[in-house]
Amino acid sequence: MFGEKFAMIMSAGGLLLTTWFTWHCYAHLPVKDFRPYAIGKNITEGMTLPPGAITDSVVMVFIYKDKTTGANVEAGMDQVSNYSGNEKYEFVDRIDKVVREGDKAAIHDFAIKDAEDNDYTADLLSRPDYVFMLVAYDLTKSNNAIQEKVNTLAAACQKNDFEFFGITSTIATETDKFRHEHQNSFPYYFCDGTALKTIIRSNPGLVLLKQGTVIDMWHHNDFPTYEELNEKYLHKN
Repeated sequence: MFGEKFAMIMSAGGLLLTTWFTWHCYAHLPVKDFRPYAIGKNITEGMTLPPGAITDSVVMVFIYKDKTTGANVEAGMDQVSNYSGNEKYEFVDRIDKVVREGDKAAIHDFAIKDAEDNDYTADLLSRPDYVFMLVAYDLTKSNNAIQEKVNTLAAACQKNDFEFFGITSTIATETDKFRHEHQNSFPYYFCDGTALKTIIRSNPGLVLLKQGTVIDMWHHNDFPTYEELNEKYLHKN
C-alpha cells in the first residue's frame, strides 16, 4: 500500500517537474544552450571555417540555348566545342556550379543588412564597446507589451553612447510601420528569419554583444533595465 502511494507521488512529482521545466524554457530561455550563438560564443569566429576545412568543389558550366526548341543545355569545359560556333545554339551564360559541397561554418546564414542591402555585419560585430541587438524575427508576431521597456532601454543606451539596434526578417514596409506605431527611435536591420530564431527563442529577445562575442541575452519576459545592465556590465558613470 505504502509502495503504491509512494509510486503515485513520485509520478505526480515527475509530471509537475516536467511541466514546470517545459513552461520555464518556453517563458524564459533554455537552461542549456547548444547553439552557435550561445553566451560566450563569438559570432565572427562562428562564421569562419577552421584551417584545413574542405571547401566547395566548383566547375564552370556554359549554358547554350537551342534555337530550334528554345531549351537550354549545359556544357562543361570539355563540351564547349560542340556548341561554340554552332549556328544551332546561342550562348546564354556562364555559371559556377557546385558539384560537391564542402564543410560549412557553424554560422553561415547570419548577416546584418539595411533595406538597401548594405552590409553592416563586420562593422557591428567588431565594435570594441558593448552593442545591444534586439532580435525580433517577425514583428507582426512580436510581443507589443514590451515595447515601452524597449524604448526606455534604447533611449538610455543612446544617451550613454551604446549602440542599440533591432534586427528582423519582416519586410521593410512592415518594419517601418511597426517602428512608427511603437515609436522606436532605433534603427532596424534585416536578416534571415531562421537565423534569428536560432539566435534567441524570444520575439523579441535582447542580445548583448562585444566585439562579436555574445555577452548575455534575455527573453522579453526577463527584459533588463539600463540600471541593471550598467551595474553588471556597462559601469558607466
